[in-house]
Amino acid sequence: MAISRIFIGILIIAPILSACSPSDRGEVVVNRITMGDNEIHVHAPDTPDATISRDGYLRIGNREIALSASQKSLLQRYYNDAVQMRSDRKDVALAGAKIGGAAISTVLTRLFGGEPDKKKLEAGSAEIQQKVVVLCDRLADLDATQRQAGESIPAFKPYADIKFGDCRMDRGDSQQ
Repeated sequence: MAISRIFIGILIIAPILSACSPSDRGEVVVNRITMGDNEIHVHAPDTPDATISRDGYLRIGNREIALSASQKSLLQRYYNDAVQMRSDRKDVALAGAKIGGAAISTVLTRLFGGEPDKKKLEAGSAEIQQKVVVLCDRLADLDATQRQAGESIPAFKPYADIKFGDCRMDRGDSQQ
């Protein structure tokens, strides 16, 4: 596996990873989804925010939306996908920081005439690649659940058009 392919993959996934900082609406999960205390907020243009609790309750603006048991279950899955997405994103960021430290160490070792440990960089690259695959799969799950929620819950339809893209390009395993 070429290290350059890993760095290209990181560049592809960088917009997702850039969501690591908190916003004024809570911690960014991905794109237009933020997380607050036991709830996620989905933002759409020209509409009040949709708030989904961990129990699957939906509020749009200040209005509680009546849901069937299956719709609530779907929103619980959406909430859980978002929570897991946030966790997976942090795992990738930490692995990236770790390989960044190894890369700096490699540069310093070369500057002082030593022989760097390429196996360390390759292992770090492999770890990032594995974590990015998990993150991309989670993003696909979040996207699918979001579309199902938009089809099942009319009030949620304006929030179900977030375009995540496909970060699984060039995986080589044809699972797209």
